[in-house]
Amino acid sequence: MKTTQVVLAAFAVFLLVAVHSTSGLTCWGCNSRDGLGGEECWEPGEASEAKQEEFLVDCDKLGQENKVNYTVCRKIRQEVNDELRVFRSCGTGDVPGPEGRCVERTGTTKIYMTYCECAGDKCNGAATTTVSVVALIVSALAVMLKISS
Repeated sequence: MKTTQVVLAAFAVFLLVAVHSTSGLTCWGCNSRDGLGGEECWEPGEASEAKQEEFLVDCDKLGQENKVNYTVCRKIRQEVNDELRVFRSCGTGDVPGPEGRCVERTGTTKIYMTYCECAGDKCNGAATTTVSVVALIVSALAVMLKISS
């Protein structure tokens, strides 16, 4: 049984490294303004399947085209003269923790912005909960180890 546990643990580490090193950053990319994504940009995870495909951006591919190293997903909520908009995109900068970070800014009269960054696929959606692939693999391995002992 000890050998089985060691083999399973080694396999788990291999999977974690392989999954982490081969996956690129995918972010939602849209603008709530008409013609650029519209209302569906407010809740991209709830949009039609075709619209979700349109909104998903491969940040690594985009970065190669633009010669930019995108490291985060970004969401900007903007209120200008009582008109609300949301922008979602790939971004650059320090990678925040898994929970991300938000900063509120105010400009001149009637201009407010909330600027959020996060590290993880599609993390710049609406307030949704995502399950980490790593967490799923670790949970599955824990169950397998429990069963084999």
